[in-house]
Amino acid sequence: MLAIIAIIAGYEFYTAQQRADDNAHAARAELLAIQARRAEAQVYSSDVIELGGALAVEAMEMARKAKRPVEADATEAAASALVGLPLMVLTHGAVVLSLAVLADGRLASGGQDGKIKLWPKDGTGEPVVLTHGAEVRSLAVLSDGRLASGGEDGKIKLWPKDGTGEPVVLTHGAAVLSLSVLADGRLASGGVDGKIKLWPKEGMSEPVVLPHGAAVGSLAVLANGRSASGGGDGTIKLWLVEEQKLVTALCLRAGRNLTKAEWARYIGSDTRQPSCRGLPSNWRTPD
Repeated sequence: MLAIIAIIAGYEFYTAQQRADDNAHAARAELLAIQARRAEAQVYSSDVIELGGALAVEAMEMARKAKRPVEADATEAAASALVGLPLMVLTHGAVVLSLAVLADGRLASGGQDGKIKLWPKDGTGEPVVLTHGAEVRSLAVLSDGRLASGGEDGKIKLWPKDGTGEPVVLTHGAAVLSLSVLADGRLASGGVDGKIKLWPKEGMSEPVVLPHGAAVGSLAVLANGRSASGGGDGTIKLWLVEEQKLVTALCLRAGRNLTKAEWARYIGSDTRQPSCRGLPSNWRTPD
């Protein structure tokens, strides 16, 4: 009888101890979850976010051991840590002013140091370094895969796809703040001089010039042959830049065919065509 009583007493002591341990685990898990949530809420730095994530993971493990539901605070803190921490950090070495993604998936960064760095896709190893020679304010990838860089020196450089050799140099005439590639493959540059220049695809003849009227800090390509420019004057201007649609619009506005000077100014291509084809036959091309 005494042996049975001893066994029962021992079992009760064990279960009481187990419940105490479970309660301790649960209490610690809850405390860790609260601490994790508080750390995550501060979001002062990556270190704080990482601490919050670590506390959240420990709280989740403690809850698992105690066979209790995971605290909502721990789940939220862990999720926030995953979102809030960068997957990787690359060091350009100077203020980064522009980024672009090359056709092969590599990231290009343009810096205040006048350098362009082409980073390996997996982020490991040293980048290929191109020297623009002035602050690289904007980067864009052309339809043929070449990288274009716009600089504080007013130059646009078109780099060979393999990153070797000398670039083709276009002169905007003022610091280049923005670049974009039109649907037809032409490059557009926006400058501190308030001008937008649309460069021929071969890059050898004169560009079409559009006057925004203030420093052009941003360019974007829209549907239906249009482009948008954002300026230092607080305005966004929409431009018709697709050649055939522009010709049609100019013909309707002028009520006649375009002169050679008008064609060169507004269309810019070297080959002048009958501008208002399909319109009344009495429309003639002025001298």
